[in-house]
Amino acid sequence: MIIAITGCHGAGKTTVGTLVAQALRLPFHDEIGRRLASDPLLRPIGITAATACHAFDEHVFRAEIDRDIEWTGRARVVESWHPGNLAYAMVRNSEVGSRWLPELRRRASTRALVVQICASDEVLRARQSEPGPMAFFLEVARQTPGAASSLGLAEPIRVATDSESPRLVAERVVAALGEVVR
Repeated sequence: MIIAITGCHGAGKTTVGTLVAQALRLPFHDEIGRRLASDPLLRPIGITAATACHAFDEHVFRAEIDRDIEWTGRARVVESWHPGNLAYAMVRNSEVGSRWLPELRRRASTRALVVQICASDEVLRARQSEPGPMAFFLEVARQTPGAASSLGLAEPIRVATDSESPRLVAERVVAALGEVVR
């Protein structure tokens, strides 16, 4: 089982995903795109997440598939994963996203559940640490359910992080996952 934690930048994916993984006693895999964004060869300094950069998106998809292959058959909690990465690519660089779509469909497991972490625009703006226009990040979040659907995955479970502690949100996610799995 793969539990993909998706959502807008600043929604709390890493925090909630880590807590969900701990509660379920599963490994947590962070967002590959964030890690690759720190490589100036893939995303030159001054380029934001909203800027189309073919090499960056290619590396994100390849690295995510390589991680899928390494973890085949093992349960885990993954931040963004294919639905999130595809939404990012389709908003900033639909050519690359469209080219990878058939491969992602082959790799997307029907034993994957997508959880979309949500927050109000006001909260997201206050939490923004990644440079780039908030409108871009909001559009990526808006496109994520469609990306999940295009991969053959079920509609994401939506959980808001506006007014509850991350631990309470993680508990709600674990409870919602239990209901879906039953």
